[in-house]
Formats: sequence, structure tokens, C-alpha cells
Amino acid sequence: MRALLAATDAATRDTMSDALVSVGCEVTVVDEMQGALDAITQAAPDIVVAGDVRDAGALDVCRRVRALLADAPIVLALARDGAGVAALLDAGADDYLLASPDMPALAARAAARARIATKRVDECTARRRAEGSLARTQRLLGIDDASAGLQHEINNPLAALLAHATLLEHGLHEPGEEKELLGVIVEQAHRIGDVVRRIAALRYPDDGPEFIPDEPTSE
Repeated sequence: MRALLAATDAATRDTMSDALVSVGCEVTVVDEMQGALDAITQAAPDIVVAGDVRDAGALDVCRRVRALLADAPIVLALARDGAGVAALLDAGADDYLLASPDMPALAARAAARARIATKRVDECTARRRAEGSLARTQRLLGIDDASAGLQHEINNPLAALLAHATLLEHGLHEPGEEKELLGVIVEQAHRIGDVVRRIAALRYPDDGPEFIPDEPTSE
């Protein structure tokens, strides 16, 4: 699991870095906010720690994560008071940690918040996998439905085509019906060709037309 840590205060950086490492994160550390903004898309982190809200640009880091990454990571930020917490949450932070001069206490809280963040990342990953599996299942069901419809659409005109061709082949028709029988054969051949084109379109479902079976015919 990847974490991006941006904090200008050295003690805060060390405390948060240790907390993230303790829960198994691979940590990228930057000591200024512009570096964090540049690293957001490059590092593709699962967790972003935006540093103290008093740091210039900390709120921008939160906003940038939400604006740039469609599959946004968990954002954890430090605040000094209630006003700072509100500002962080408004900027898009998922969680916060109240800063404290008592470093052992801060370290314990940081470790707890890091564990919560990694658990949330795991839950989000599991949810995305489940959603992907559901989408694939729905896609396969759609292919099954389309295949059944296509089979019907091909068999129906094919049966009509063969029946009329058989009449011509064996002379089982009234005098003067040849043109009418040939017209039916050509029409049904065009119907089959149209179905084949729609089968090809199914290879590119985002670009091709949605398959909608035609109404059954009596041929």
C-alpha cells in the first residue's frame, strides 16, 4: 500500500511516517506542499497525509486529490482545532488527526489513524473488485441474451431463404413465381447480413449500437 506524506514540520513528518510504516505502507515523503501537489499523480498513492492545516497549501493538497484522481485515495490531515477540522473536511479530507505537543500521544493516535486508513483502503479495494466482478457478470449475461436473440434472427430468415430456394431448385412453384421467390431469397439474405454486422458491432460495445432483437416474423 502506497502513502504520500507531505508535512513541513520535521517532527510531524517523522511521527506520521513511522505510523504509516508500522501498518505496512510504502511511504513517499515530501517536505513542502508544492512537491506534494506534483507527486499526487506520479506516486498514485492509496493514502495521502496532507500535513498540518496551518501549512501553506495543505488544503490545496486535499482539493487536488479530489480534483485529479477519479479513484481518490484516503486523505488524512492534521488540524489544531475545530476550525481547522472543518476546513480540512470541506476541502475533501476523509479523516483528521488533532496535532499535539505530546509526541508519544500523537504517535499513538497517528498509528491508530493509519490503521483506520489502511482498513478503509482495503474495504474500498474489495468493493471495487466486487463491482468489477458484477459488471463482468452483467456483461456476460448480456452476451448470452444477445446470442439467443441473434440465433433466432439468423435461423428465422435462413429457414425462409432455404425454403424458397428449395421451391426453385425442384420446380415446386407456380409458373411466373420465380421472380417473387428470388426476391424473398435476396430479402432474407440481406436480413442475415444485417445480423452479421450487428454481431461484429458487439465486439466494440462502447462504440457500436445496442443489440435489440427484431420482432419475430412468420417466414
